[in-house]
Amino acid sequence: FGRREERARFSEVAGRLGVRLHLVRCRAAPDVLRRRVGARLARAEDASEADLAIVQWQEAHAEPLADDEGLDVIEVDTTGDDPLPGVGALARRLAADA
Repeated sequence: FGRREERARFSEVAGRLGVRLHLVRCRAAPDVLRRRVGARLARAEDASEADLAIVQWQEAHAEPLADDEGLDVIEVDTTGDDPLPGVGALARRLAADA
């Protein structure tokens, strides 16, 4: 949900359904993202069609989150090669809100 308009649409749907919306924002440095996409493309084993052009497009078109959007944002640092610390923190946060 890189654009405010997209986030607003899902926030509206969540409100109509009476459910809480959590936005999980996975963050890694741009060079890490490029390296991962390049490695995945080199392996040619992944069903994703995303390439470096997609990463660049996302970076160029991402709209920053604003406080007035009223979103519950959960930040997950995905910089490291081991996803478990971030996933564990995410699971604990969601369990606390349940």
